[in-house]
Amino acid sequence: MNRRVHQYQTPIHTLAKDEAVAAVVTGDLLRRPTVVAQLRAEDRVSAVHTLVEDEKVAASVTGDLLKRPTFVAQVCQPEKTPGQHACPVAGRSPIGQPREPQQTATDPYTARST
Repeated sequence: MNRRVHQYQTPIHTLAKDEAVAAVVTGDLLRRPTVVAQLRAEDRVSAVHTLVEDEKVAASVTGDLLKRPTFVAQVCQPEKTPGQHACPVAGRSPIGQPREPQQTATDPYTARST
């Protein structure tokens, strides 16, 4: 860590001990793409997991992510076992399009003939 960063880090950490100050500063920093880009991937993932604990945030973010075909293709793998979705979005294909309805077996004991 360079000396200049360390010089400013201590006073910022002291101020951020107050939860209200920390919340405002965190929000301000997360709105700066150049700052977020400098975070380690593990820290970004951890922050996202914490943020999506709020159901409204999770729903909003998920909706936005599902509009990105490249993201959906990375998350949804081709089916490995017939009848099972490898995609966490039930009823969606790996490219986000609705799946064709699957044939279901008829139970011979409950089937009725007309």
